[in-house]
Amino acid sequence: MTKPVRIIERQKKRIKRVSILSGVLLSNLNEVKRTFIKVIRIYRREGISGVVHRLQLVQSDQYVNEMESIADYHLSSWGN
Repeated sequence: MTKPVRIIERQKKRIKRVSILSGVLLSNLNEVKRTFIKVIRIYRREGISGVVHRLQLVQSDQYVNEMESIADYHLSSWGN
């Protein structure tokens, strides 16, 4: 009985992460270009394992929570 609940909760977390990260990334198109350049540099320096490691860091709960608080701050300042 708890397995379906865990699966649903995990999917909700994943959707939240994707929406937060894509919102932060796509909020500024220059940021997309800079991110792409960083990925290329990491790939040249460390290979695919370095890129995978960075993706894992970006998907961590701590990073997502930090980005969410930054996004909330920016959204609240727009109303003023």
